Amino acid sequence: MFAVRQPLRWGTWGRSRRRWCRRCWPPCRTTIPDVRSSAAGVLRRLGPQSPEVVPALLAALRDDHSQVRRSAAGALGQLEPQSPEVVPALLAALRDDNTQVRFQAAGALGQLGWQSPEVVPALLAALRDDNSQVRFQAAVSLSELEQTNPDVLVGLYEALSQAEILSTRLEAARKLGVVGPGDTGMIQALLNGLLDDHLLVRTACAKSLAQLGQHFPELLPEIEQRLVQAIEDPAFAKLDTVADRSGHDYAFDGLWLLINGEETTGVMRDRNAQAINRWEMRLQRE
Repeated sequence: MFAVRQPLRWGTWGRSRRRWCRRCWPPCRTTIPDVRSSAAGVLRRLGPQSPEVVPALLAALRDDHSQVRRSAAGALGQLEPQSPEVVPALLAALRDDNTQVRFQAAGALGQLGWQSPEVVPALLAALRDDNSQVRFQAAVSLSELEQTNPDVLVGLYEALSQAEILSTRLEAARKLGVVGPGDTGMIQALLNGLLDDHLLVRTACAKSLAQLGQHFPELLPEIEQRLVQAIEDPAFAKLDTVADRSGHDYAFDGLWLLINGEETTGVMRDRNAQAINRWEMRLQRE
């Protein structure tokens, strides 16, 4: 038990990066997969400044256990290292037999794709992955790289409505507000997102609807009309599972943002602020 928990405690003691790395390096080579996976997570927190971090994570990306490879791929994406070996290693991981490894690799490439022209074609191919979660993450990553062809938009619509992972639905909702050009399909996808189970996704959809109206004035009348209809629609009475707010509330939030350009003081900014901040921090830790 001590061996499994030790890397996590090192990450919270506030020691120097180099001392952390020296302690995490041996667990990266232990025979216990859980320890190697935990060590990869700690190395992610050190940043690419420590010279041992990236080589250790690249080695973990070739580990026999998918749990370790998954942790390493996610860590490399968050570190955004400049090493020329990282993107080719993640491109190889995008073809991994394990779904979670491919998912993490697709997400990491969305952060690092600007480093290589091979990334966009690989992510476009991942839109046809056998696993829906990998396809959804590939669409989100392509939008991060400013790719907005019809296949990417369809992937974002599907990610918002069907992805099992909260962070994927959340990023899809956020991207739909800025990728453009907006259309009726995008408006409908975001309106449907106002009925998501989670307040973060609902809030992101409300904000994205307002952004669409602000960025594309020709869509503003339709968005305004659809939000008014949602406020009056009994189907939007569905509550979220975090703040117990209805879809009507989020439709009103979006309408207020669209008209006034700022969050409603009594609803979005005040009532939900603590819950939103708590969940945002939780997603960052994950």
